[in-house]
Amino acid sequence: MRAMIWIVVVLTVLLAGAVVADGVVRQQTEERIATEMAAGIPGVEQPPAVSIGGFPFLTQLMAGRLGSVHVTAPTATVEGLRLDDVVVELTGVATEAPFRAEHAVMKAMTTADAVEAVLSVELDLSVRDGSLVASTTVLGLPLDLVLVPRAAGREVEVDVTGFVLAGASVQSADLPGSITDQLQGIRFAVEGLPAGMTLTAVDITPDGLRLSAEGRDLALTAA
Repeated sequence: MRAMIWIVVVLTVLLAGAVVADGVVRQQTEERIATEMAAGIPGVEQPPAVSIGGFPFLTQLMAGRLGSVHVTAPTATVEGLRLDDVVVELTGVATEAPFRAEHAVMKAMTTADAVEAVLSVELDLSVRDGSLVASTTVLGLPLDLVLVPRAAGREVEVDVTGFVLAGASVQSADLPGSITDQLQGIRFAVEGLPAGMTLTAVDITPDGLRLSAEGRDLALTAA
């Protein structure tokens, strides 16, 4: 009976040691991935927070592939476009640099002001009643345009669906050609995304635009 107790004690100690070692190596790997991503991906101002899923971790490490990695960053700037609350879910991540992921899904927020800063057309953007609205002036009168953004590869294209001139709805044919020509094909690029990742959705929220992107076989560090 005493021998059995000692066996249980030894096994408990070994298991506890294995769990501790697993946690230590997991943390070191998370820190390494975060450092590599911060150094290799443009626009990440500080190392992101990295969390590796799955247990035990050591078996994933020995296999050379992490099942899932959760990455968050408070801010990032891609080709001049500021993103906030960036969340990336990675699957099938290689454990050696250069890190690559088999699949990645990203969600991030951007504000109307941030979009306004990267547009080629001078417009005052805001979100009103669930719509993206651009304000300008025509012949000294205030003109509001109701915009619908949509994903288009590595760009966001904006369709104009309504015009309000001095508080009254108007048709595009009633506006000066110089104005309507500028409003056709409004778009802005999100070229700072990793190669192989494209936008899949653009949703309007009270705080701005929520961008969703997806990609496969992505390099998570600079070449």
